[in-house]
Amino acid sequence: MTPNLMLRPTLCPTLLRSSDWPPLLARVYAARVHDAHDLDLTWDALFSVASLTDLFKASARLARAIAYGEPIVVAGDYDADGATATAVLIRALRQFGACVDFIVPDRRLERYGLTEALAARIGAMVPKPQWVVTVDNGIVSHAGATVLRDIGISLIITDHHLPGDTLPSAYAIINPRRPDDVSGAVNLAGVGVAFLLAIAVRERLLEQKWPAARPSLAPLLPLVALGTIADCVPLDRINRLLVAQGLKVIKNHSGPPGIRALATAARRDVSLLTSDDLAFAVAPRLNAAGRLQDMTLGIQALLTDDDETATRLASHLDGINQERRQLEDTMRQEAEVLVNRDLALALNDIPPVFCLHDPLWHEGVVGLVAARIREQTGRPTVAFAVGADGLLKGSARSIPGIHIRDMIAAVVACHPGLVVRFGGHAQAAGLTLAPDDFPLFTRVLREVVTQSTTAETFCDAIFTDGLLASHEQTVEVAHVLENGGPWGQGFPAPRFIGDFQVVAIRPLSDGLHAKLTVVGEHGAPLAAIAFQCAARLRWTPKVGPARFVYGLTVNRYQGRESVQLLIERVLSEGA
Repeated sequence: MTPNLMLRPTLCPTLLRSSDWPPLLARVYAARVHDAHDLDLTWDALFSVASLTDLFKASARLARAIAYGEPIVVAGDYDADGATATAVLIRALRQFGACVDFIVPDRRLERYGLTEALAARIGAMVPKPQWVVTVDNGIVSHAGATVLRDIGISLIITDHHLPGDTLPSAYAIINPRRPDDVSGAVNLAGVGVAFLLAIAVRERLLEQKWPAARPSLAPLLPLVALGTIADCVPLDRINRLLVAQGLKVIKNHSGPPGIRALATAARRDVSLLTSDDLAFAVAPRLNAAGRLQDMTLGIQALLTDDDETATRLASHLDGINQERRQLEDTMRQEAEVLVNRDLALALNDIPPVFCLHDPLWHEGVVGLVAARIREQTGRPTVAFAVGADGLLKGSARSIPGIHIRDMIAAVVACHPGLVVRFGGHAQAAGLTLAPDDFPLFTRVLREVVTQSTTAETFCDAIFTDGLLASHEQTVEVAHVLENGGPWGQGFPAPRFIGDFQVVAIRPLSDGLHAKLTVVGEHGAPLAAIAFQCAARLRWTPKVGPARFVYGLTVNRYQGRESVQLLIERVLSEGA
């Protein structure tokens, strides 16, 4: 499919005339915000989310539980958002003097969220908790909530996922996506919601002159930044504020030692850490624990205050991540075979959605495989593995314009009982099927997606920030763009288009990546790098002319800095 190349439209023309930023950065910002106020990352932005429904109610009751020594358990999740949210609340409550512990479900045996099995395990804890606070889960956990109620344990839910038609039974439910919430903070990650609850509890305790509440919660911000970036929520003003402040704390070598240790294990300079480093270096190592083993290990790394322990745990997580990468690569190759089979059966007419399954795939890695296939095909993808209970556990990844959770909900509406359970977001969802129902689900999901889309939905639109003059392709400009972040979902890093001559190629890492030397019009030779040439870019580098979509980055090596092009797309090559 020929890509549809589009220049990002200017949303805030006044920024183009602003003297507050360098002209290029002002141009980039003008294509990402509607109001210059959205670039103000001061703490005032957090005032708007004090109206989260049930926030005051929950924080007041937790403050009382702390004062009376009532045991509290934080029920977390096995991804990076859930792990960081767990660590935020545990650290805050322990700082306040609470009697608090945490629990995380076993991915294979207990499934996601506050299930009946997890609730029963909570009930058997010693001491028996009087309160359970969920983080990054619980909004659809009716059965688990009922189990807790029946055994006399009170429940507070904090979540950011879409609710069902009814809310579970709980003392308080804090979720910016619940229908009666008026905060407008729908883009918060689970860790962001947990952090706001921690702030609110501190405020209630300060009102009571509680001495342990006096220290600031700012050291928790690196956890908030990591979880927010890892969960790929849109970086609106509130989330950019949280990420920017978190990165500032990390760069000052403050906050939880575990995050710094994970960055070091990934060979990243902590004093120069960026949102990309959190996304592509730190988060995968934390997530690896939940994917292949037990996220308790990752949470322990985030909770320790001992540098030596943090380093040891980070090294262990780094090893698990290497295992995850090998497993993912094998599964991706197997998935590509299935995709090619589907294309052959459809006479190369690309299906509206790919549903893929292999009986030997690992449940913890199918989400990554789905994301890879989505990138390669431009189609929503659902990858399935066999769970411990014999059911198929699917992980879906979608494209802009297709709300994958709503698509699955439409399947359920057409065929009640076909999907055992499901939940998620617009761009990512999880679901469970009986193995025999895989063919029917595939057929019905394709029908639903076809009925809900047009040809334009699948247009391969590539948005760029236009051309970059040769005199702007410098390390100084790269610094300006790097420091203009944090960049991420909904606030994408600057990407430019340009014509170059590739004059030299040096393969890296068994041919997966390549270092290039390129020359632009009227320019000097520039270093460039292309990651995953075959799998991601679908490109075999060769000497000659080429048109790229690229980012301008700072390459740091042995204490020296230079400018480097990061190749994101290869639009054309040859004369």
